[in-house]
Amino acid sequence: MARRLSLQCVVVFSGPALLCVAGLLYGAWSWPSLRERLTPSPTADGTSVTYSLTINHDQGRMGNKLFKYASLLGLARTHGRHAFVNPYKEDLDMAKVFNLTHVEKHSEISRWPLIEEKNYATVDDVFKKLPPTNVRLRGYVQSWRYFDAIKDEIRREFQFLPKHRSMAEEFRGKLLQDVKNGSDTVVVVGVHVRQRDQKSLPNTTVAPASFYRNAFLKMRSLLPGRRLVFVVSSNDLPWCEENLRQPDTVVVQPAPPDQHFAILATSDHMIVSAGSYGWWAGWLTGGHVIYYKRFPLPESFEAKGFVHDDYYPPSWIPVDH
Repeated sequence: MARRLSLQCVVVFSGPALLCVAGLLYGAWSWPSLRERLTPSPTADGTSVTYSLTINHDQGRMGNKLFKYASLLGLARTHGRHAFVNPYKEDLDMAKVFNLTHVEKHSEISRWPLIEEKNYATVDDVFKKLPPTNVRLRGYVQSWRYFDAIKDEIRREFQFLPKHRSMAEEFRGKLLQDVKNGSDTVVVVGVHVRQRDQKSLPNTTVAPASFYRNAFLKMRSLLPGRRLVFVVSSNDLPWCEENLRQPDTVVVQPAPPDQHFAILATSDHMIVSAGSYGWWAGWLTGGHVIYYKRFPLPESFEAKGFVHDDYYPPSWIPVDH
């Protein structure tokens, strides 16, 4: 009835009055939040959905941003929504490292309803049902289950751009040339050693040196008869030189985190200590992934909101210290 009344009122107006009403209607439609609420947003395949979905990326560094992007896409597919993130400004511009296709500039998202996660490393119930409007999410959303159904798409999104791909290929080429020594095949195993840094909380989980030694042994047992070289990246390279140096181990020299990440993620297999940075390097290798069995320690801040089977894929292999 209200819509019919509005149309009837417009019909009886004429001249300046009609122009005035038309201007008011156009102004209401031009108001961004109203337009975005009512206008379907196009997806990559040309179809349309009613609402959009985005997530904050001002919390955390590279690994956290990867989880946010991947889980956002997975949740958008689940709910039939258009996914995007605003351009990256904090810490690292991910669009200069990866082949991201869902980075868009939207100025009105601060007006959208906000849904915040309750638990960071599990499938959170708060995301199971979303309101019928554009929505922004806040959280770390660190579970492989969010995006497992679209993992091939995520791998395409996280393909390295030429600069990083060429750098990683050059590193690997020189590495194999140095260590081959007549061997037909050399298997590259990435190793991420997460130590405490200036941004770490005092009760951050840190794996001891014995974990890495056991992980090296386990990886050798998984690949019998193969020649392995362990490529170590860390935020504490002197510790690695002191504790992990051996003939088949190479410690990557200081470089920006995105360059170290490209080297790790293009390895054949991966050993992960703690943290999302190493997690994603392992996931992207597509090979065997060994992780620190005791992460997170019960007394650590990471233990709150953490569900083991939601965080670690079932094919990954736990190793103790």
